[in-house]
Amino acid sequence: MNKRNLIKKNNILIFMIFSLGAFIFLIWTSEQVSAAKADQFYYENYTCENFTDIVGLTAMSAKTVATSSYYNWSMGTSCPGTKGCDLLSIYTYTRYVNIVDSTNMPVGGSYTQIGNKTESPVSAWTGIRYASYNDAPVNDTALGPRWECAAITSPNNTCSVLEKGFNNRSINYSVRLYAGYGGGANKWRVLIDVFNIRYPWCWTPIISDAKVSPESEDYNTQFTFTINVTNPIATTNVSLWTRTVGGSWTFVSSRTCTNCSRQNLTFTKTFTSGDIGDQEFKFNATDNQGFSTQAGNPSTLGTRTNECIDSGNDCVFTITNVVVSSGAPTLEYETVNGVTSEATEGWGKPNWVFSVNVSNPAGGAGNISLNLSINTGSGFVKKANSTCFAPCSTPANFTFYLNLSCSDISGTAQYRFTATNLNGTSTTTQSFIIEKDDITFEHVLGNGSIANRSGEQLDGFELRVFDNDNNTYIMNNTN
Repeated sequence: MNKRNLIKKNNILIFMIFSLGAFIFLIWTSEQVSAAKADQFYYENYTCENFTDIVGLTAMSAKTVATSSYYNWSMGTSCPGTKGCDLLSIYTYTRYVNIVDSTNMPVGGSYTQIGNKTESPVSAWTGIRYASYNDAPVNDTALGPRWECAAITSPNNTCSVLEKGFNNRSINYSVRLYAGYGGGANKWRVLIDVFNIRYPWCWTPIISDAKVSPESEDYNTQFTFTINVTNPIATTNVSLWTRTVGGSWTFVSSRTCTNCSRQNLTFTKTFTSGDIGDQEFKFNATDNQGFSTQAGNPSTLGTRTNECIDSGNDCVFTITNVVVSSGAPTLEYETVNGVTSEATEGWGKPNWVFSVNVSNPAGGAGNISLNLSINTGSGFVKKANSTCFAPCSTPANFTFYLNLSCSDISGTAQYRFTATNLNGTSTTTQSFIIEKDDITFEHVLGNGSIANRSGEQLDGFELRVFDNDNNTYIMNNTN
């Protein structure tokens, strides 16, 4: 055997071992699949997003007979949309290997088929769509791996499957891998591997692309909010809502759009000095076919897609004070629990102490409105406020006491003081850490006791849990 043939046969052995391992992996994992998020794109009136499942399907022909291997596949990721979900196409990442030296596997010697929801399980594979197909002869080399949808078998392929029965994630779609063989002098055999399946979910977005302009300006400015509506053959009612970050939503206004396709709706709103700070916006939509959805920040709305296309992709904008002239308030010596930054305590510590000195500089005018805001991961939320009455020309200390909750635990928390007078607004922001509370387990009864297993001898065991940060015992059924 020459060196080339030795390398060839070693490569074949590696392919066979990999394929066997992939098959065993499928059995062990009951054909579990995983999917990865990809970018969204538009197709006609759909919004689409690519997902890829790792599947590891394989088939290899015997010496004198073709082999068909059968599998079930269901999409590993559900459709992110609310309405009209369907697959745009199904692509397979496939490789064909001719495992016999000096032979030629012809076109069509190996392929993959997949049945739609009315064909799964499939009793006869005649006419079933092809998801891969070797469209070129394979000699001593492999064809692929490559992404394909068996385009050569048009139209009976998976290059376009909208409204073709592939829109139900709960169905196990039947998959067939066919590995042919050759007779006579050309005794070729083939190993076919399908490593991945890629499928773009597409859906009617109803609303998308939420944005605001400007993203930061004083409260005398008119803010414009825009949302794209795509919901053909339906009447869609869209409403705008705003709130101080972490606060309660306030209805602004609503508009109606009939048979809309990529149509922008605009809403406007002006604010007051009481709205100064970070604000959040969202859009709600319902149509006359019974569908509803929201567009905004997924971290606060729980939506699967992020439709915010502002600079922070969070649907947050900032309202500032109207700047009259120089002379905004002076903030200094800000602390939390006695230190400027990186203070670390358990969330249950009673009375977290936030303190700052504030004053009007030379030229500063009017009362000073002072606000304390906390950010534990979802944006700054106003927690306390006070006023330093004019002239407030010498530094005045303001101290606020706050109790936090378990949901505030954060290694990157921030506190912010905002001071506003007739001249403008000043802010100062520092970081701190909110930990889990430290607890102590205390034995009450039964520690070190012995209970024999024979007879009716029983011995009780009790303990209690003490929260060291708030100096209380944790009651039953406390998470």
